[in-house]
Amino acid sequence: MSFLVGTNFIMAKELHSTKEIEQAFAEGSIIEAMVFEPGFALRMMREGRATVSVITDGSNPNVSKIITGYTASVLHEYRNAAFGAAQVGVEAVPLASFVFCVPGMPGFR
Repeated sequence: MSFLVGTNFIMAKELHSTKEIEQAFAEGSIIEAMVFEPGFALRMMREGRATVSVITDGSNPNVSKIITGYTASVLHEYRNAAFGAAQVGVEAVPLASFVFCVPGMPGFR
């Protein structure tokens, strides 16, 4: 993932289900998971917009807000460099309320 270059992100693991995300948070092996909508890159190129959901452990709201803000900043910088004026929507998702699965979603620590 080219947007990780030059950031403080460390790709901890690739997760394939909500159960794997929950387990990774419970183990403490990740502090954030990012879910890219299906067809993310294609939609960015064709429509100039796409969505990323950022999942954090809501047990410490301040840390979650910092992580989400940093991620949004990195994604916006990448968007500007790679796609110009395209729009990346960042949606913060509290750990307790997500109910979806996207194959191939990365987890970050």
